[in-house]
Amino acid sequence: METLLNGFNLTPEMVDLSEEEIKALDNYIGANRLIIQCKEAAVRVSPATWEAIEARMLLVGSN
Repeated sequence: METLLNGFNLTPEMVDLSEEEIKALDNYIGANRLIIQCKEAAVRVSPATWEAIEARMLLVGSN
């Protein structure tokens, strides 16, 4: 855990998440994992299109 905290420049307080936050993070990571699996399976999507998708993947919505 210490390595991850140092690697991402985080403190233990920053990652003390509630159950709801943990569930939301798990859903977010799962969705991104699914998109990556789709990318690996896709043969008809151009690299430029995937680049645009990936550029938006890690952005947090404003809602």
